[in-house]
Amino acid sequence: MREIVVAGFLALEAAAPSPVAGTTGIAASAALASTTFLSTADAQATLTVSNPTALSAVLDLGEATFRVYSNGNWKARPYCRENCLWQHFQIPPATRRSFTIALPSCEALSDPCIEDVALDYPIEANGQTYVQTVRFPQYRFVPDPNATYRDTRDGVAVYLTQGWARTTVVPSSVLVSIRTPPSTSFSTASGPAILVPMVEMFRAAHMALSATTYEPDNPRWYAAMTSGGGAMRWARPGVYPPNSWLMRFRIENAMQQLRVLDETLAQVRRRFGDQIDEIYECAGVAVDGPGAQATWSGAEDDANRQAEQLLQITKGGSLDAGYRIASRLSQPSSREPLCDSDDATFYPAPLTLTPFMADARVQIRHQGTRPPSVEIPPAVVALARAAVTQPRPQSTYAPILSIAADRPELYVTGGASGAASVEAGLVPKAVAILAARAQAKTIAAILGLKLGMESLYATYAPGLWGDAAIGVATTFSRSGVAAAFRVPDAAQSLHLHDVQNSNSIDQNFGPDVPIDVAQPETAIRERTYTQADVPYQLLRFQMELNSDDGPIAVATAPIVAKVRSVPGVVEAVASSSNGGSGVLYDVLVKRSNRAAASQIANLVARSYAPVRAQATFGLDPFIGDCTAFAREALVLTLRESWRAAQAAAAARNVRLRKLLLVAVSSNWDDALCSPLAKDPGGRDYESLSEIPLAPASAVIESSVRLIFRTSR
Repeated sequence: MREIVVAGFLALEAAAPSPVAGTTGIAASAALASTTFLSTADAQATLTVSNPTALSAVLDLGEATFRVYSNGNWKARPYCRENCLWQHFQIPPATRRSFTIALPSCEALSDPCIEDVALDYPIEANGQTYVQTVRFPQYRFVPDPNATYRDTRDGVAVYLTQGWARTTVVPSSVLVSIRTPPSTSFSTASGPAILVPMVEMFRAAHMALSATTYEPDNPRWYAAMTSGGGAMRWARPGVYPPNSWLMRFRIENAMQQLRVLDETLAQVRRRFGDQIDEIYECAGVAVDGPGAQATWSGAEDDANRQAEQLLQITKGGSLDAGYRIASRLSQPSSREPLCDSDDATFYPAPLTLTPFMADARVQIRHQGTRPPSVEIPPAVVALARAAVTQPRPQSTYAPILSIAADRPELYVTGGASGAASVEAGLVPKAVAILAARAQAKTIAAILGLKLGMESLYATYAPGLWGDAAIGVATTFSRSGVAAAFRVPDAAQSLHLHDVQNSNSIDQNFGPDVPIDVAQPETAIRERTYTQADVPYQLLRFQMELNSDDGPIAVATAPIVAKVRSVPGVVEAVASSSNGGSGVLYDVLVKRSNRAAASQIANLVARSYAPVRAQATFGLDPFIGDCTAFAREALVLTLRESWRAAQAAAAARNVRLRKLLLVAVSSNWDDALCSPLAKDPGGRDYESLSEIPLAPASAVIESSVRLIFRTSR
């Protein structure tokens, strides 16, 4: 074995067959136009076969085999994957023919990868078949600096959208659950003895049995539903040991087989008698396969409309066909074989397969045809600021995209108020994207990142009143080594009273990030959640009035003037609420003058006594502009996450080599940070006596996810 150096990278070459002509007199040679390829490119070679003999020969590439050198061994893999019967080529006498050979590839992440390949190819000559070997020049793949995600087109954005539709669903399957009686001598050493004869009975009745499962069970793991129609699992094994078997049989084409199923269950009950404790059934819906498309068509149309809207906002060209990556029904499906709820029908009560309304939700992935545009007129950006809100994304995205060539990504989520956006003449999704861009610039400034192209837009489930939450991923570059990952010192005006890292964090906090990395075994993931106490000197007192008699016609200006004269009041405004039928008084009070809230409430209530208005109240800490505090909280959280990643690397005896993913999200109470001109909601008290004497603390929550590529 000897060492060869290719462009500064060390490779090991083992003894391998050299090109030989054997007894055929026919020889082959291989050439590559280049020995270096981008990670997103296909490597190709030219195979030239020379036949100097007086007889024809046949090259059979359909039976050819690659041999790839890896980890000190040559591993074989087929050259041809499809249409192999048509890969026979005549080589006439005294001629030479050339063929293009698609070569195997390896995945270049942070480093180039090298391929050492030979081809065993059959030659038919002289009535015999000979296997000869040709060795290709060694070649390598280098990371493509313009790559984004695996299995996507580079240079254009990915659009992930969620669609929703209410649809009528016809049950198409039945899940039959049969439990054996509890036994003190129960053992899991072997399965239920009655399972095989039961399966034979279902098959003898020509039931469309698609799945059969069994598991240890215990009736004490369930609590009876108050409706009297079933049970709900509430305890896990360990509280009470298993003492029975639960067998499940999924039967398709339920509508056509319902009568036969009833007869078969009656036979099962008669045959096995006291070997059966209970039988119950649940209707299910096929979420895939023939006929299932109608279930999802409305939701897919909704997701496609959202993708078109994102495409127009980002000027991404035109959409590809897209494909569904996830789907879910609000009702049980045949792919979720749990039948422990009060929807179960207990034998011998007859099971009915009545069509029902269900909420269908889908997630669809699209790509555009042009790089997205980020140029927004400054006037539009200024208008959008008033409509920005805290994003409230639901946790709905599992990792869907995998970063290609270790090109780093920054993922943030922006939120927009539907009502405020429309009032400003803007599209809520556009406002949410602008908010995400602003947050991305903040993170980039903190970490010293140079932002590239926006590579991903992900819509989360819409909130009330048309509020929008959009996740935006942006490529970035930096010096490339973890030593340069230095989080600046914070001003330390905040105190972190709750820090959780990956081993203790509540995984439901913050939006799910639909991005992962390749080869996770050589990566370190760190997720950190913090709560920071924010100092404040003002309280925000809200009083909303509504009347069952319709809009309230009371002049607010004189009342606001009186409220401003109350000692301790800093500012007061009044605005319409509840779609114009109510009125909201939003008042800032010095923290030391909490008692002023009662005086303000009595003053306002007297003015509305003739209209018999109902009042609700809120009292919260107030800062107004939380930008500086939110930034400081993120700096502290990034620092904690960086330290935790360093500790994880030390524990694994590796070094943090390259930062691949940064995902951040922040959260705070709207009443804390929304200006007086913006309704924050949160009026949860129907009387002043319900308001706690001590106001809640002012807290900013931050969540950071970091993924690093590691090396020894």
